[in-house]
Parts: sequence; structure tokens; C-alpha cells
Amino acid sequence: MVTKIDRLGRSLIDLVNQVNGFHDRGIQLRILDQDIDTTTSQGRLVFNLFASFAEFEVELIRERTRKGLEHARSQGRIGGQRPAFTTEQVKKVRKLYRVNKLSQREIAAQLGVNQSTVSRALRDSD
Repeated sequence: MVTKIDRLGRSLIDLVNQVNGFHDRGIQLRILDQDIDTTTSQGRLVFNLFASFAEFEVELIRERTRKGLEHARSQGRIGGQRPAFTTEQVKKVRKLYRVNKLSQREIAAQLGVNQSTVSRALRDSD
């Protein structure tokens, strides 16, 4: 038993292979949310229809995501998290570390960031 059809496989081919494997081993499948029982011919038909619709939905989401990312890139935007420090702040971190001889922990406390952020800024700036 599974609650939703999309929890069973990542693609239509995977899903159908899983169900065929279950059938070969004598395992009966019931999908609770869609009230599908693959032991009947009607249940197998409904399963195949729902599996096709699920695969179609996944493809639509991928296509929309790809188009959205392409549009964002054409507008000059890129994905990912914004850098924690500007170029000027990285220079300040390097100065505090090399000239003032502050530890990474002290710099992090002074700037209100994690020590790993300071460490990354020092590593990436070399």
C-alpha cells in the first residue's frame, strides 16, 4: 500500500517497472488516495492513466522551471544565495586577520557572522 502514486517511483518507466515487478512476485498494489487496486483490470487501467498524468505533471514542472530560470538569466539574475560579504567587507576581513592579528572567531563576533563565513571569505580571497 502507498498513499500517493508519486511516492512509488520517480518516472513513469520506473513506476510501471515497479508495479510489474510487484505483479510478478504476487504482490498486490493499492494506492489509497486514488483508490486504485491493481488486482483488477479496471484498477490497472486507472493506474496506468494516473501514472501517465503524474509523469506529464512532472515534465510540465521541469519545463516551467527551466523556462523560468532562462528568463531570470536573461534579466541578469542568477540563482543561489547572495554572498555574505561585499568586496569591501572581504578586504576588511583580510585586514583584521592579517594586520590586526584577530582570530577568525573574533572577526566573526565583531561582524556578526559565523566563523565559517569568515573562514570562507579568507579562503576565497586568496
